Amino acid sequence: MNRKLLGIILCLLLIFCIIIGLNIFKKNTVTLVITNETNEDIDYLHLNYTGLKKDMDIPIIRQKDTIKFKVNIDEDFHEGSMKIYYIDDDGNQVDFYVIGYFESAPIEKIKVTISKENSKLQIITEE
Repeated sequence: MNRKLLGIILCLLLIFCIIIGLNIFKKNTVTLVITNETNEDIDYLHLNYTGLKKDMDIPIIRQKDTIKFKVNIDEDFHEGSMKIYYIDDDGNQVDFYVIGYFESAPIEKIKVTISKENSKLQIITEE
């Protein structure tokens, strides 16, 4: 009887330690699944989120193709927004908010669709 109780306690302790370990060492990442529905390759997009020290360049997205872009959120991030932007022909920054507001709790995946309307890029997101 005592051996069974000791075994149960050890199993519960092991499970508890594993759960805590996974939470401590878990990285806060967001995966953007970006679909380019236009008839042109897009290689001029950038990503920024609140507190990011250096903006990220999003790799080229071929026409009618989909890529996965993983964003590792800084450890000292607490809350803010995330946007994709580009610089237009007039030198103006055009912003599209991917996440209007998020906290350090992970958002695993966001679908991003890029299209063109009246020769202007449109970016639509859905979680």
